[in-house]
Amino acid sequence: MILNTDPKKLEIIEEKKVKLIWKDDHESVYDAFRLRILCPCAECRGGHGGKIGDNTYHIKPPITISGYDKVGRYALMFDFSDFHKHGIYAFDFLREICPCEVCKEDAINNFKKE
Repeated sequence: MILNTDPKKLEIIEEKKVKLIWKDDHESVYDAFRLRILCPCAECRGGHGGKIGDNTYHIKPPITISGYDKVGRYALMFDFSDFHKHGIYAFDFLREICPCEVCKEDAINNFKKE
């Protein structure tokens, strides 16, 4: 499946959620805690060979997001309430982890085909 990973609009909702509207008008709403534990940085992966989430077991809710920075034209970095701001969240990655029901169903169907 080819995903449109160009965001059109970003909104932080009450510091608890991030809402992205993509150029294909798909809407993704991410929970701040979930984004934090899925941080793709080397520290959170437990080193360069680790997997996303390998070293985030110690993080507990509540986690909030106070802001973000754009990274070129391909990613975002979030300012989390636990002072972590090293993760570079590529737009491709954010679209891939979209928590909506449509994307979850697509992921399940694609997994079954492989």
